[in-house]
Amino acid sequence: MNPDQFYAEVGRRIAARRKSTGLTQEALAATMGMSRPRLASIERGGQRLPLHVALTFARVLKLDGLAALLPSSGLTDAMVDNEIRVFGPSGGVSDKQLDQIGEIYRAVS
Repeated sequence: MNPDQFYAEVGRRIAARRKSTGLTQEALAATMGMSRPRLASIERGGQRLPLHVALTFARVLKLDGLAALLPSSGLTDAMVDNEIRVFGPSGGVSDKQLDQIGEIYRAVS
């Protein structure tokens, strides 16, 4: 899956969850602290979504973790003793990068 397809699918998942919970774009954008046009662009896949923003979407939309927003990649993430563990092909992710991901996750959780 190329990056454009990836972000389009993430946007579709955000839009679907927003609609299923009865939220308007205006309401979700206000909750997220962003403009409605920015949210619309994210939902169309027109903007790349930083990890910390994706985590906030998952929390605000009451999803069971970030994985609910992500297309299937062969990776599974899990919280183990307050640390994110990634199972599957790591793609060269270093321990330092995993620590940084964990810090971001804890900051927005």
